[in-house]
Amino acid sequence: MKIIDEIFDDISFKIGPEKNIRKEYLYRIIKRFYKLAGLEKNFIFKNLIIPNDKLDHKLKNALLNIKAMASYANGYIINRICKNLKDDQIYVNIGVWKGFSLIAGMVNTNCHVDGVDNFSEFKETNPKEEFLTNFNKYKNTSKHKFYEMDYKIYLKEFESRKIPINFYFYDGAHYYKDQLENLEIAHNFFSKDTIILIDDFNGEQVEQATMDFISKYPNQFKILKQNKTKNLNHPSFWNGNMIFQKV
Repeated sequence: MKIIDEIFDDISFKIGPEKNIRKEYLYRIIKRFYKLAGLEKNFIFKNLIIPNDKLDHKLKNALLNIKAMASYANGYIINRICKNLKDDQIYVNIGVWKGFSLIAGMVNTNCHVDGVDNFSEFKETNPKEEFLTNFNKYKNTSKHKFYEMDYKIYLKEFESRKIPINFYFYDGAHYYKDQLENLEIAHNFFSKDTIILIDDFNGEQVEQATMDFISKYPNQFKILKQNKTKNLNHPSFWNGNMIFQKV
């Protein structure tokens, strides 16, 4: 798909996903100094290299101020995909935590954006209040919606809209069963050209479930990108990602 190729052509890294971050000693030393100054995330974001004409300062500043289990590249990729969606198309983000991936799709985009989470994975440290603060700061009430519910209920109700999901990102539990089940349910709303982003693709269960899903529907999906990282929490693609498309 042209837009995905363009996005990945536009990004590079000082430390690429194939490099072992534990052996990048200078990077780690400098990062420690930035951490002492309270600017660790600013330093990590500098690992992503973007052409000046593609750099969205509002997006970067927004993502810098949101705690996340994701990299700047992940947020940038989501934003660029959403910028390519039309006004009447929709990005659905299942599992929002504190809003990084959801807001990445909201900043300077024109598409509709739905976030879904019941925060059931975070009973002891509920991020809801922090999420809502972040979400309300950037939301357009006519375009951006948050649904506090189980995603299965959301998708059941989504059926009544009689529209497809154009860009889908599931960031909930990543066990094999959960990864496979969410794709099976959401599959009912994928149409031609729907883009699906897979998070934490380094994980064996995530990869296996995703590949099993694609294999179950031969000739229906095309893998566009697969990115694994040498380490977890890598400053390039964090824990890896994959993008595929309904054809």
